[in-house]
Amino acid sequence: MTKIATGLSEIAEPFPALIVDQWGVMHNGYRACPEALRALLEIKRQGKCVVTLSNSSKPRRLAQEMLKDLGFEQGMHYDHIVTSGADMRDHLRKPCDAFYRSLPKHPRLFVLSTYDGDLALLDGLSCSTTHDLEQADGMIITGLREGESPEDFHDLLDRARARDLALICPNADRWVAMPNGRLHPCAALVAEAYAERGGRIRLHGKPDAHIYYSCFRLAERENSEDFLAIGDSLNNDIGGAVNAKCGASVLIASGIHRADLLDGGGEVDARKLDALVEKTGIEPTYAMAKLRW
Repeated sequence: MTKIATGLSEIAEPFPALIVDQWGVMHNGYRACPEALRALLEIKRQGKCVVTLSNSSKPRRLAQEMLKDLGFEQGMHYDHIVTSGADMRDHLRKPCDAFYRSLPKHPRLFVLSTYDGDLALLDGLSCSTTHDLEQADGMIITGLREGESPEDFHDLLDRARARDLALICPNADRWVAMPNGRLHPCAALVAEAYAERGGRIRLHGKPDAHIYYSCFRLAERENSEDFLAIGDSLNNDIGGAVNAKCGASVLIASGIHRADLLDGGGEVDARKLDALVEKTGIEPTYAMAKLRW
């Protein structure tokens, strides 16, 4: 049964390493969560290793710059960054599975959409982009712009399926919580719609256990039970922690599930938590309203 905790000080002591989600836990995409800054500072003062794990299409360098702009300093608040975008880059550089080996050596990728128009994750890779679907060898989608919805892509997906184009999605998130509490649809929803048409897709990031192994290596710990995994998505963060056999998991209730989990005072409602766990079948070890010490 999931235990409700007030802060990390109650639960972190047995774990020498933490895996921490970014959006919805450390920040809201625009501003740092002040209590998260303090919590991670305290964790680092105790000598624990902190790996931030994000379903972000940004390469590591840009992810680090973003965290610094928000007030998170490497060495002070965290040690390492792992992103789903970096994982995708690794696969494009060195195709190691049937999906990537099916692409040409220098693929032309049709860009379905990007959240902010940024395609820096393709810099330095042996691929190019095209705006002509008929000339493409494959497709990529990194996010949905403001106002876009998965339904907007149905015609394009039908055309792509007729050509049997593979779709790369370097962000396995389905939804992200915006600062005003509204949920914004993410790229994985479009990828799933393509898969329902029989299209070949490759999602990168949580809840796939593969990306957690990168965290284990960076923390120089082989035992997955050494890790406390923290995130705001039951399916991706908590499900991923279960898939990777982490020692324990913490669900942050003020993220994408806030409408389903918080009471009127902004704290975790135990009855709502039990109902959501029963509905999804995914059970975190702990739940807390915010990442705080």
